[in-house]
Amino acid sequence: MKPAPFAYERPSDVAGVLALLGDGGPQKAILAGGQSLVLALARRARTPELVIDINRIAGLDAITVDGEGCLVIGATARLEEVRVHPAVRSGWPLIAEALGLVANPVVRRRGTLVGNLSNNGPGCEMAAVALVLDAEFVVERLGSDPSRVPSAIFLTLGGTVGFVTAVRFPPPSPGGFAFVELSRRPQHVCTLGAAVQLGPAGPVIALAGFATAIRCTAAEHASTPEALRAALAADLAGAGSADTLDEYRHDVAAVLVGDALAVARSRAA
Repeated sequence: MKPAPFAYERPSDVAGVLALLGDGGPQKAILAGGQSLVLALARRARTPELVIDINRIAGLDAITVDGEGCLVIGATARLEEVRVHPAVRSGWPLIAEALGLVANPVVRRRGTLVGNLSNNGPGCEMAAVALVLDAEFVVERLGSDPSRVPSAIFLTLGGTVGFVTAVRFPPPSPGGFAFVELSRRPQHVCTLGAAVQLGPAGPVIALAGFATAIRCTAAEHASTPEALRAALAADLAGAGSADTLDEYRHDVAAVLVGDALAVARSRAA
């Protein structure tokens, strides 16, 4: 199948993007890495009237640590560039570990982290990481100052919030971390993934593999495997997944979270 006809623009700065976006809407699409968008266009799952290519905008590929100690990843920074960046590997190792499980090296060299999170498919590992690490998205709209949208809100709204220029990760609490996932085969779509970051108040836990990533607040207070399974059942009540295997996913979730907690605690020891 071929894409429906669309106009194409390649602005040279953020102001140009905002002018083209105007009030946004489904008739306009941002092109960064294109690993999700191009397939959606080809299948006509998306039929925008205008595609805006942001790859020529200087500075949007930056990966930096700002004055507040936050990791700031620009909208065109590639997944693989983020994964191997020294600041990420030393200060935010959970990001690097999870990115090693995202797709395959070919996709990671082209796809972007911001695009991956904006698309937020059911198997999006990084959505669970964003929840665990309390990420914020830097969003710009025409005629407004930049704003920061918490990940819990952004992941339910996606690209409808405006033009996302970066994602910010606060420095994680010192402690163990782990990302553990189940997939049908290596470098395949994540069936279910568990992200864990230990902190002074205990573990922070999120799951990928349902309709959207889920923060497991009840499971964070469980002290035994039995309590963990019951708490996860409460966290996942009503959660939808990409297929009909919800009961199976609930059982596997308890195993993966338990494994991730064990790895995180061993690293903290």
